[in-house]
Amino acid sequence: MLLYHPFFDAHHCAFRMLRLLESISGQVESERLRIWDFYLLFPSHLAEAELPRGTTGIRTIVRLMANRYDALPNARRAFIRLEPIQVAALAHLASVGLIEAKSLKDGIVQRTALPIPEALLPLILERNQSESTVILFLTGPFLRTPLHGKGGLRTRTDLFDHRYDIP
Repeated sequence: MLLYHPFFDAHHCAFRMLRLLESISGQVESERLRIWDFYLLFPSHLAEAELPRGTTGIRTIVRLMANRYDALPNARRAFIRLEPIQVAALAHLASVGLIEAKSLKDGIVQRTALPIPEALLPLILERNQSESTVILFLTGPFLRTPLHGKGGLRTRTDLFDHRYDIP
């Protein structure tokens, strides 16, 4: 029996990343985008992260979103397994000109002026609206949180090895 899960689908990953990029203006670090993508795919795992001060209300919301079929025994291991899919999705977005290929090599993801295809844009807007709480949290408080350091996103989420991060 074959089962489908968006976890293993690079096209779905590219779609999720476009959803996140459409919610911000400017550029974002590729590591930050990878963290956002993980939590967009598994929002209930936000409840396990160390959240910035004043944002703990999201924990209650994402716990209600928990799905017994999306339970991960080890979030860090799943995040590591997701990396090649995320890298392939980013490479695809760069190859079609939706993100800057040069800045991607430097670990920065930036949208180009190329518009998203007309058939895809309504789907992105619809999904972002239906999951607006998670999108707004990821692209709000998680955007303002530094990536590295003691209170950084890598430390708070514990998805990356952060012991040797420079503050």
